[in-house]
Amino acid sequence: MSARLALIAGMLSGLLVLGACLGALHWLLLPERFPVTGVELKGTLKNTSAAEIRAALPRAGLPVIVVHGLEDGLVPPAFSSAPYVAAAQAAGREVRYWQVHNAEHFDAFLGFPDYAARFVPMLPYVYAALDRVDAFLDGKGALPTDAVIATTPRGSAELGAGNLAIPH
Repeated sequence: MSARLALIAGMLSGLLVLGACLGALHWLLLPERFPVTGVELKGTLKNTSAAEIRAALPRAGLPVIVVHGLEDGLVPPAFSSAPYVAAAQAAGREVRYWQVHNAEHFDAFLGFPDYAARFVPMLPYVYAALDRVDAFLDGKGALPTDAVIATTPRGSAELGAGNLAIPH
């Protein structure tokens, strides 16, 4: 991975952690209702319309690879990545979609033996997608095609490259 992508990946990881922390802080300090008493509080998103927080399409010419685990029960693809990619592609944007079987939302859960046996990590796909975008931006390769990626859960065995099947 190039230094540029390593920096971007580090920044994204930091932003995701910061976003999660700010989201938790917002919920703790400004929930719609205080969870214990049920008293209504002000300053929440309850008066915000869906149009104000809807994700916008990427700008024309910006290459994007969306990577989503198909077993993601927290943010199901049908309600997030699938309609976003469909809208972006219909608008002619350079968006590719990698759908990963046997992958869920948080790689951190793979520390639990049951999760590790049933799911593969998403991070190798994210790094591979960043590498493909970097090569495309440097004129060293084309963007990959959309892919539904068949993986093999490791069960009780050690995770290996044969479990992942990362697209080329």
